[in-house]
Amino acid sequence: MLNGITFYTDDEIWQGMLSDLGAACVPRCIADLVWEPDPAAAPVSPLELESKIMAWIDMSRKSAVQRVCGSDANLSPLLSKIITLLDRAGAAGIGAADLRLALGYSPDATSHALDTAIHTLRKTFGQGFIITENGKYKLKEHPN
Repeated sequence: MLNGITFYTDDEIWQGMLSDLGAACVPRCIADLVWEPDPAAAPVSPLELESKIMAWIDMSRKSAVQRVCGSDANLSPLLSKIITLLDRAGAAGIGAADLRLALGYSPDATSHALDTAIHTLRKTFGQGFIITENGKYKLKEHPN
């Protein structure tokens, strides 16, 4: 769920929970997200942590879309998420089943939502914007 997010907290309980969710706990200086609850404050609630993580994900998604598609790109949440996932996958790409799973669909779903979204992105940004190589979707000219 949190794959690709780096996180710092000195709270061992939160470190364990975030690791279980796929986040990587790293030193503070290189973390995407820093969680340092005030020891004098009330305990950190899961809702507070979720709010901070969701805000980071939204910011990250906007940043990836702007870098890949330009600052004037106005995409739906689904299209933005696909761009972000492809950007994060880099040159390795991501298979259709994994992409469906990351979007919240069953990997074996018969829905055409992913195919339609990829078609829309190709229609908007050009046929070569997203390529399929060895069964994996990739951004043609990945910035990384």
